[in-house]
Amino acid sequence: NNFALAAGVFVHNCGMIASRLRITATHLPDSLTRYLLAIEENVPAGMGNGHREESWSASKFFNENPMPETLGGEAGRNARLQLGSLGSGNHFFELCLDEDDRVWVVLHSGSRGIGNKLAQHHIKIARNKAVEDGLNLEDRDLDYFLQGTLEFEHYVTDLLWSQRYARANRDIMMVAALRELKKQVPFTEVERI
Repeated sequence: NNFALAAGVFVHNCGMIASRLRITATHLPDSLTRYLLAIEENVPAGMGNGHREESWSASKFFNENPMPETLGGEAGRNARLQLGSLGSGNHFFELCLDEDDRVWVVLHSGSRGIGNKLAQHHIKIARNKAVEDGLNLEDRDLDYFLQGTLEFEHYVTDLLWSQRYARANRDIMMVAALRELKKQVPFTEVERI
């Protein structure tokens, strides 16, 4: 019933979302520049980048999912402004074709560093708890919480919150991407995958 920390990584919320459109490559314009510029305007990308003000979607998310107490101050403000933004690293947005020339919108992103902030908070607690309990672990990255303890419950609560945040982040970006694409290439149906 132990929950082990794995190599210093505690929370990982990256994931992908894809929408298959009922259009093919022949429906796309010769140049996607206007579409890509619209995406850049509506979906902020890059480390630390977010929206200038909290969106309606972000307000709705936070009303339904109150922010963990551990994300106060600047981290909380960033969480509100970065919901619906891409991030950096291996995160991407892609317009692609499948083997039948059908158009897909695909994106990969996570919790915009919020999951990492929560992870660092819980790693510190686990390490301090291990010292308090006199655990002599060979590797400090194997500090853990026992299932059923208050620390474990707080961790799981924050983990599930950051997973909901990451999912909402992807959903909001997908809606923005499809809205902008529809302005460039009219289509009627989307299959969420």
